Amino acid sequence: MKRILTSIFVILFFSCKKEDVFRIDASQITSRDVFGNIISAPDPSDWTITDVWNSREIELFNFSDTITSAALNRPDTVSFIGMYPNPVSKSGQLRFDVGLTNPPTKIKLVFVDERFHVILRETFLLPRHSNSNFSTLALSFNMQYSNFEANKYYRVYYSFFDRNGMTSRQGHGDILVRP
Repeated sequence: MKRILTSIFVILFFSCKKEDVFRIDASQITSRDVFGNIISAPDPSDWTITDVWNSREIELFNFSDTITSAALNRPDTVSFIGMYPNPVSKSGQLRFDVGLTNPPTKIKLVFVDERFHVILRETFLLPRHSNSNFSTLALSFNMQYSNFEANKYYRVYYSFFDRNGMTSRQGHGDILVRP
């Protein structure tokens, strides 16, 4: 009898499908007020342009978009990246301040939850403002009428692309959506 139970246990153990779960910890947010000012100790890994990603994170950006241009270039500088307010409730602003000597550049964004499920993917063209080597991309997100759930953490991945589809600067930021 003991052998039969052991055999059943071994069969059940090895026949169970093991789920390959990839999770991220997005709970270390950089809190900002409605004007974008940091109001608590920032997460040093948030909102930078120097991330080194694993293959799953790189794969997030493998989606088609309608922005094709032989003139796309890498940004010279990125002086501000952030979502505010953070935590965000009804709506939030995601802002990129970018130095562009040779515009334009393309930015791809991917929002994921902590179980690494894609919530939103978007692509934007960032041209240079007239008579300036500086450009700001400010995006408003309405969190109430979207796939974002209240009291959950999310990660925003972003990457800048040139004409060859190569990424030059990439990073992430974590946000908390409140009711």
